[in-house]
Order: sequence, then structure tokens, then C-alpha cells
Amino acid sequence: MSFSDYCLINFHTGEKHGQDGARSSDEMAVGEDPFYDSTPCDPDLLLQRAKTEKMKSKIVYYCARHQKSKPARRPMDKRRGPVRSKKDVCCRYAAWLVVFESEPDSKYFIEIKGHTGHNPWENPEEVRWLRTEKFVEEEVENLVGLIPPSQILDKLQDGVPATGYSNPYSRLTIEKIEAIRKKWLRRNRVQADDRLSVLKMTEDKKFPCLFHEQQEDKITGESRFHSGISSDFQAAMLKKFGDVVYLDTVHGMTKYGFLQLTMLVMDEFGHGCPVAFSMLGPSERCEDWVQLIEKAFQKAERDPKSTVFMIDNSSVMKAAVNQVVLGGTGGFVLCAFHMMQDINRRLSRHIKYTGKKGYNAERNRILGMVKGLRLLNNKDSFYAESEKFKHYISKSKAIRGSREFITYYEKNWEKCASKWANFGRKHISHHEQNTNNLIESFFCQLRYRFCRGKRFKRLDEHFNILVSKVIPKYIRDRCNRVNGIELGHRQVVNRRTEN
Repeated sequence: MSFSDYCLINFHTGEKHGQDGARSSDEMAVGEDPFYDSTPCDPDLLLQRAKTEKMKSKIVYYCARHQKSKPARRPMDKRRGPVRSKKDVCCRYAAWLVVFESEPDSKYFIEIKGHTGHNPWENPEEVRWLRTEKFVEEEVENLVGLIPPSQILDKLQDGVPATGYSNPYSRLTIEKIEAIRKKWLRRNRVQADDRLSVLKMTEDKKFPCLFHEQQEDKITGESRFHSGISSDFQAAMLKKFGDVVYLDTVHGMTKYGFLQLTMLVMDEFGHGCPVAFSMLGPSERCEDWVQLIEKAFQKAERDPKSTVFMIDNSSVMKAAVNQVVLGGTGGFVLCAFHMMQDINRRLSRHIKYTGKKGYNAERNRILGMVKGLRLLNNKDSFYAESEKFKHYISKSKAIRGSREFITYYEKNWEKCASKWANFGRKHISHHEQNTNNLIESFFCQLRYRFCRGKRFKRLDEHFNILVSKVIPKYIRDRCNRVNGIELGHRQVVNRRTEN
């Protein structure tokens, strides 16, 4: 059995041993079996006795496939069959070791068998489903880059019995080694070859490098990477059209899982133009956004404190923008598209399904009321209509959990209404744009036009796409529109209006 799987709780004092109630392998010697010299008994009799007597301690082993039971999702269409919950595909196997206060020297053992037939105490082959010890994972991680998984298995299991529940190496398989290897790669995304190649690219004078950092996070111990790009053309566009800047993050551009932060502006023709990129990993932080914004505006010789930033409802972006514009006249406004999308997703949990027609009608009615709130230009009118909206939600028979939905609306949207409703945005220059779909459109082009739907494994390949294809394309488009070779979006709309 895996020592990290069970939870030892002293019911008399309520004390938990080890982190999250689990004893670590350091507290128990390797090979120690807590179930040794235990007395098997009838589960019904033991559970009945546990209701009347106090338990001194209890040890519970779970299968690695054990998951918390969740209620089955309600099907959207009655013609479809019921949607299975996670409890239908997991293993419920558990082994209990109980010690009563009245008999402190006696151990009672019961078993709850999994409905899939999983019983490692009777079938030694099922031991492979038990979790791997942390110290075993560390030994595997030290070998994953040196020898193949089959040799790792032979090396660690050399001289170890083929079966046994208390021996941690006997539970190791090639599949588990592959899983450990993938986790190790995710934690160490920046590979040595990428570090060297990207560093050489940034040292080239022709490469439009904004900044380049590689460091180790002191808190998590992960290898962090952050590199920004902004050419002279992009800096000039930011300087000229930097009164409104669109910010967003795109995922899944590389196989290592790096994130791409992007800043974009809209020109006089109504077209978007990216003005700065940065690739970072393994996660997005407020400091990363602050660094990108400040470096890009510094190169463009423009003060960011008077700029309005269009963002989605991301706490990281909010904190970064507030830090950048502190003491200035700028700020941020929220994207209306992402707001409506988030409310629509939330409504799908609360609207009762009474048929496709009735379901869509109720959802459209509520979304229409939210859209009406967004278009109000007076603050008092907004809050008066907002109270009517909450009253309608609380009285609607088509909404289940109305109190929960109202709390969600008050916490996430009513509190920051000045950032998405017209009454708070009418004095801010935002080019009459209510969404940041310009930057979403750019992400679509980047993913399917420039990268052809592929995720590049190496960072230098992705940087090469940005520098050699993306930036030159926007330079050509800008020249064509300025010289009249190509009509811009607003020019096309004005011609259609005149005709």
C-alpha cells in the first residue's frame, strides 16, 4: 500500500498527522505494513460499532482511481440518455484500519471493494493502480533524461520482490514512469536547447528584442522564462494610437505550454495592429504584464498613465493595469463580449430545462436585460434597473438557485459596473469599441494563418514566425492603406453608407 494514500486521524484529539492528514514516508520506515497483525471483520458490524463507540484512530487507503462522487449532469435534450457522472467511471475501493479507544491494542480491518472488481489484497496485479511514493518519483526524475523507461524500471526494481503492498518499488510500471516524465517536462518547460537558441536570437542586433529574462522562481522553484518583442514599426504605432490598448493572452501556441501576452492598438482605418509580444512560462503573473507594458511604452516614448486598456475580467490584468496607471487619468474597461459570454455560461447552470423553445426564450430574455443594463448612460438609472433585474431573477420559476446567481452577479459584475456599463465609460476615449475582439481576431490569424494550426515544439520557431511573417505582414498592410492601394474597414463602411 502507498503510505501517502491514507489519512491517519486521532478522533479523540482531532489531530491530523502529516500534511493534509497524510503520513509521509519519512515518518514510517520503508517496508512497514500498518495492516500487519490486524483482525478482519464484517464491515456492517464494524460500522455499527463505530456509531456507538469512540475510535482512537482510523487509516484509510484509497485506489489511485478514486474520485469524489458528483451528481450526474442534467441532459440538455430529453431525447439524449443520462450523462454519466465521475462516480460511474472511478474505483471506489477502500481499505480501513480502525482502532477503538476501548481496545487500543486491537486493529480491525475492513474492505470496501470497487465495483470494477478492483481488489489489490486478493489480486497482486492490481497493485499497479496504487499511487507512487514521492521519493520514488524523485529517483525516476533523476533518470528520465539519461536512460529509457524500461531501463529505469529494471534499475529501480533490481533485487526488489515482484509483489508486495508495502514495498514502494514493486508498484512502479513503465506507464507510471511515462506519466512522471511528462510531469517533469511540464515543470521544466524551458529546455537547454531553447535557452541557448533564444538567447542567441536576442543577442542579434537585428532581432527586435524588448527584454529577455531567464530565472528560477524562489517560491515554487520552477524555471521561469520571459522574453518580449517589439519592432520600431510597432513602437511607432503604439506612440500614435496608444490612447486605447487591447490586452489578452493566448494559450496552446507551443507544445511546452508557453503563454503569449499580446498588446494591440486600432489604427484610423479600424484595423488592429499588434504592438508588442512576449512569451513566458510556466504561468501568467501580474509582474509579467507590468514589465511588458512599461517596456513597450518606454520604447514608444509614451506615458502609459493616460492610456485606457481593454481587458477581460482577469484579476491578473486588472492588478497590472492599476499598477501601471497609478496616479494617472487612464484605467481599464471590461470587454462586453467576455462579460456576456461569462453570464451566458453561468445561466446554463441555473435555467431549468422545460423544452428547447422555452429554455432559449428564458435565456435570451435574461441576456437582453443584461444588454439593456450595459447601454444605460445614467448611474442612478442603472442601479434602479439592476434591482429590477435581481428581483426578476429571484421571482422567476425558470431559475433554480436564484440566490446563488444573484450573488454571482453582484460580486463579479454589479460591483464593477462602471467598467462595462456606458455610464462609467462615456467620458473615456475607447474608439466606440465595447469588446477586445480585434485581438481575438489576431489570435485566430496567428494560429491558423501563420502557424497553420500547428503547435511548434521549440520557442525559436515561434519567435521566427512572429518576426519574419507577422510583423512584415502588418507593415505591408499599413503601407497599402496609407497609400490608397487597399481600402480600410471604415472606408468600406463609409462607401456603403453613402451609396
